[in-house]
Amino acid sequence: MSKLKTILYLFFLITTTTTTITTPHRHILQDSLARTLQEVLQGPLERLPVTLLLQKDLNESYNVNVLLKRIRKDVTVIMTLGDSEVMEGQARSWPLWRARRRGPCTAPLPSWSPSTLLLLKVGDCKARRLLQTPLAQRTPALALLCLSLQEEEDEEGEEVEGRNSRQREKESIYDDDDFEEEEEEEEDEEEGKVNKNEGNNDTKPINEEKEEEEEEEEKKNEKLNKNKEKNEKEKTSTTKPINKGRTKKPKDEEEHNAEQHKEGEEEELTRTLRHPRVMTWLPFSPGGPRFLSLGAWSERAFPTFHSLFPRRFESLGGAVVGVASDMDDAPLVFRDEEGEFDGTSRRLLDVIASRMNFSYTLTDRAPDNKWGELENGTWVGLLGEVYRGNKHLAINYFTITEERARFFDYSVSYLTEGFGFALPIPPELPKWTKLVYPFAWDMWAAVGGATLAATAALLLLSALQLHPHPTRPAPTGLAPSLAFVMKGLVSQAQARVPGPWSVRMFLGGWWLVAFVVDIAYTGCLIAVLTVPSYPARIHALAHLALSRNRLCMLDYGEFVPDALLASEDRVMRTLGERMDLSPTTDVGFYGQEACAERVLAGISAHVETYAYLKITYVDMGLGDRVYIMREQVYEGNLAFFFRKHTPWVAAVDRVMRAVIEAGFVEKWQADILEGLGMTGREDDSGSRPQPLGLAHLQGAFLLFGTGLGVALVVLLL
Repeated sequence: MSKLKTILYLFFLITTTTTTITTPHRHILQDSLARTLQEVLQGPLERLPVTLLLQKDLNESYNVNVLLKRIRKDVTVIMTLGDSEVMEGQARSWPLWRARRRGPCTAPLPSWSPSTLLLLKVGDCKARRLLQTPLAQRTPALALLCLSLQEEEDEEGEEVEGRNSRQREKESIYDDDDFEEEEEEEEDEEEGKVNKNEGNNDTKPINEEKEEEEEEEEKKNEKLNKNKEKNEKEKTSTTKPINKGRTKKPKDEEEHNAEQHKEGEEEELTRTLRHPRVMTWLPFSPGGPRFLSLGAWSERAFPTFHSLFPRRFESLGGAVVGVASDMDDAPLVFRDEEGEFDGTSRRLLDVIASRMNFSYTLTDRAPDNKWGELENGTWVGLLGEVYRGNKHLAINYFTITEERARFFDYSVSYLTEGFGFALPIPPELPKWTKLVYPFAWDMWAAVGGATLAATAALLLLSALQLHPHPTRPAPTGLAPSLAFVMKGLVSQAQARVPGPWSVRMFLGGWWLVAFVVDIAYTGCLIAVLTVPSYPARIHALAHLALSRNRLCMLDYGEFVPDALLASEDRVMRTLGERMDLSPTTDVGFYGQEACAERVLAGISAHVETYAYLKITYVDMGLGDRVYIMREQVYEGNLAFFFRKHTPWVAAVDRVMRAVIEAGFVEKWQADILEGLGMTGREDDSGSRPQPLGLAHLQGAFLLFGTGLGVALVVLLL
């Protein structure tokens, strides 16, 4: 279905009333229809792909092949198996055959529906019936182009009929199941009109009734006289007259009059078809549902797409929209301290409702306490309410997926987010490790290797001296050479510099290197001395899969557990095998406490939507004891989900795009997170500076004690 809908932008329904069309008029009707189609395709629909839906009985009045050849545009053609499916609207799935000009025929899905519908009707228009069929009701862009062969109903009368259904339209926004009831109501209205007219006739004066009876009697007599004269002429024409010219003249005049009458009918038919009317249906106009006449068709009057298809759903006329929502979904939907609904989705919905003139109702949760998934072929939870028509849309955390797209309409995406993992913050490393923390282990190895190399080089230079300096000789032993080198690393000055210039040049270069290393170490030590140090944290899914942590998630109907198990990725599948589902409750944090206990015990990682997970731990007072992994899973686009074939989704999208592009959604999200205490709690590493205390210097005292112990051992030896 998705593949077909992507190429389907415009959709024609060409139908006719065959009882009003005679064979001599066929070429005139076909020329007018082809001309009108070509003007539409070259005008407002010039660069758009088009699909034509033709009634099967259209061939009784037109040559469809000739009609398609005259259309200078590549179109997709669909022939219906009958006219009752579309015209009467009784069938829920109307069988169609889809065929390209040069391609095989295939059968489209019953749920297929266009985004734009142009009804092109020749004959008795029946505008109200056509524009209120289920197909027309669920189409966003709708117009009727009527090539009428007889006088149409008064538009004002049609508007009155439209207002009679205003209350029903407000209570049920395009519910296809109510169409049969609407048909019955129309029949009742027609019967009521007949009864009303009969009642009015009964109240006429007696004189008027007599005059009408006399007029009818006179008309009958005139008709009988004409038939009698005609029969006499036919009798006389059977005999052979002597003067042939006299008997032939009336026949020539009769044929001439018939030809003139035929030409007059053709001219009148051509004149009528050259000016078809364009109409549409406004279901939510300020004065109630009504028809809107856009005028007579011409290329100048309708040069663009939106001139032919006006936006019908800019206002919903104060209708009440049912919204399926769950209040435990911060920061999207939740109740504030005053018990009022708030959240990013709620604020966005407020703007849409204000712009499109409708009100809405919210719910605390779904009746079955489910979130929204497909269970045993049935949608449950919030999405189940929307699918069954109990609600019109859902505004909670629902990302766009292929499965949901098959059963629902969805808006443009307003946020991007995924599912995060909460893990316990590991315990702080011992404070004596601050002495080694400024350098990484490879840096310490490099400093140690450089010290040994410098000591060996100093011994070699001292041994190669042919003429030792008499007063300042170079160090000759291992211990004196190592002491010379180490003094540079700890910023100790030399009492006497060796005399040989080769040794002096070497020591000068070494001391410069040692000075840089010493400054770097001192600066880093000052920076980290009062900051708690922690082991490396898990921030990647691959590292989480290699750890011993299991996964914990509430069992409220999300797709994540099943998706992880069915994943082809080895890491994702491993995480799915470790998933433990915890039951939901109606108290506290709805069962999140059980997963939080497993997290603090170091057993599991807690899986939940990213922002909601952070807010939950802050509300539980555990925000400083856990951290959220940087990598997320199933990061997707959040959107509002509507019942399938909701025609006003495009109008909602226009408002949402304006709000998103203005930056309001991001601003609302940031403000709500800040109000919930999620801003500035900790830096990226989860550590905060602390005042300097003795505990921070325990490494220095420990090193000093170690030195004293070594000195004592040397002294005793």
